[in-house]
Amino acid sequence: MPGHLVRIKNEAISFYKKWFERLRELRVKVVRIGLVSWALNLESSAYRYSLSDAARIDEIIRFAKENNI
Repeated sequence: MPGHLVRIKNEAISFYKKWFERLRELRVKVVRIGLVSWALNLESSAYRYSLSDAARIDEIIRFAKENNI
């Protein structure tokens, strides 16, 4: 299944929205989003979670769903 690996350092949420719109035009159905410490770091240490990054991840997933990705 063709797809794209998306791992952009500290990009604004609007980047993902535009990127997924473009991927929809190209008929891409699958992407992989890397949760890495320098961009989307959900867990900084044991039991310490970044709610702001969790909210960003939720938005990114919502944009993907809106574009059938």
